[in-house]
Amino acid sequence: MKFDRTVMVVVAVTFVIGLIAGFAIWGMKKEKKVEVKQLLNTAIQEIDRIEKENKGLKRQVAKTGTDRETAARLSGENKALKEQLQKAGQYKDETGRIRASLAEAEKRAQKAENLKVMKDSLQQRLLELEEENHNLRSALEKIGSITQESGPVVPESKTEEKPAVPGY
Repeated sequence: MKFDRTVMVVVAVTFVIGLIAGFAIWGMKKEKKVEVKQLLNTAIQEIDRIEKENKGLKRQVAKTGTDRETAARLSGENKALKEQLQKAGQYKDETGRIRASLAEAEKRAQKAENLKVMKDSLQQRLLELEEENHNLRSALEKIGSITQESGPVVPESKTEEKPAVPGY
């Protein structure tokens, strides 16, 4: 769009210069004769001015083209960054779910560890009770064998005393 404008400006300026030069050369007959050298110098100066403007306009057009390329490149980078941001959001959600699953797994592992400790404790207690049971049976067998050898023991009083069992 600026390029079209530039072309239009150059055409308009050329037309104006031609009009001025034509009027100066063939203009009103009432005016005195114009010196051709001065007219040429004026035309050359005007052409130089127009060329300088044209160079400035060409730089602006080139800069606009560069700006368009830069804008297109930045737009592409922006789109890529938005996609990466969206993926990061998805990863964040997934990370949250994984952390929740990990916390649940840690709770289960802790519960399993607690159950294992409890199982070990109960097995230890079971062994202790079996040993105590074995000791009590041995004691009962010894008492039974002693009573069979000596005969039945008659208590002196009518109230029976229960033998004290260790641990109870």
